[in-house]
Formats: sequence, C-alpha cells, structure tokens
Amino acid sequence: MYRRGMAWVIMAVFISLPVNAGAQGMEKWFEKGHECFSTGDYDGAIECYTKAIELDPESDDAYYNRGIAYKGAGRFEEAVADFTMSIELYSDFPLAYVCRGNSLISLGRYEEAIGDFTSAIDLDPEYGRAYIERGRIYRLMVDHAGSLEDVNAALDIDPGSAPALEVRANIHREMGRLDDALSDANSSVELEPRAETYYTRGLIYRELGEEEKARADFTYACEMGVSDACDALTEGD
Repeated sequence: MYRRGMAWVIMAVFISLPVNAGAQGMEKWFEKGHECFSTGDYDGAIECYTKAIELDPESDDAYYNRGIAYKGAGRFEEAVADFTMSIELYSDFPLAYVCRGNSLISLGRYEEAIGDFTSAIDLDPEYGRAYIERGRIYRLMVDHAGSLEDVNAALDIDPGSAPALEVRANIHREMGRLDDALSDANSSVELEPRAETYYTRGLIYRELGEEEKARADFTYACEMGVSDACDALTEGD
C-alpha cells in the first residue's frame, strides 16, 4: 500500500505531523475528511479537504485526498484537476497517476489514461495495480495482446492477484478461449469473491451452454449491485 504524508490511500491512514498550529489544523481537517469519506459523505469530505488546502495550498496530500473525494462523487473533471495539482507538487507518487488515470477512463480519455498508468509503472516497475489498470484500457480498446501482456506482468509480480485474474478471464473469453477463461475466473473467485467476477464467470458459463450455473452467478452478482448481471438474468428469460 502506498502512502505519503497524510494521504488517504484505500483506507484511512493518519500520520503524525510536527507539533505546530498549522499542522494540527491540517490534521483536524484530514481526519474529518476521512470520516466523511468513509460514510459516503463525499461533499463533506470535499469541504474538509478544501479547508486543508486553504491552510496549506502547497500540500500535495490535500489535493490528492480531495481528488479521491471528487472521484467518489463522480465529479471526474474536478478529480483530474486535483490529481494534476498533486502530481505537480509531488511527482513521485505512483498512486496519484493511477487515480488520475481511472478518472480519465470515466471521461473516455483512454490515451491519456494509458500515459498515466505508464508513468506509474515507470516510477515503480513492481506496481502491479498499474499494469492491471492499463491492461483494462487495452481490453476496452480491443487490444487483447497488449492487455494480456500487462495482466501477465501483474501476475508475475503477484500470482495471487484476483483482479488480474478476472481481467485475464475476460480477455480469454473475448478471444474464444473459454476453458482458460473459466479457469481464471474460478481462481479469481476463490481468491476474492468479488461480485464483478461472478458476473464475468456467468458470461463464461452462458457461452459454454451451462445456463443454470450462469444464472446462479448472475443472481449473486445482481444481488450485490452489478446492474449488468441483472440485465443478463432478464436476457436469459
């Protein structure tokens, strides 16, 4: 897990600061921001991190954290702007590039996102998540060879990466390699039973003609909030 200063990465992490009034004020707004974010109050988190920025306009952590909150709120243009500020203030933080890249994907700006994931990899060639995210984009662009190369690189770094196995399962499925796809999907579910992976496995089962198993996976994924899985159940009726 990456972290810098008071940056919030995946889960709230609080770092001790030098004891002075400015630092204490920053930490107060960071803690409040983390609390708001953890409860889904993205607007509240944005407000708190804005207060932190007002105290220290040169804090890359504050811009990064506010970018995460903007991203959570679906305000991707503003997220990109804040991640850009964070990177300009401190350019050696790979996760800032990954988060900006994910926001760019949501805006349909795939080439720019590829550039960000590549920058993260250049900073840390062992950063598996960056390979996975770049592999996802290559898949969206129907570059199966590029996607497979990146996902395999991520699995070389961490053979137990459930997200990488799920992406590779989708690549195999789209290439017609259904047995390989099912093997990867099963391994991913065993490692980390994510709803999205059940949906992926459901698609594979359907293409294999195993409708009962497909519907079982779609049902689970639908109940867990994957709308595409709900649609797949309707299609099978």
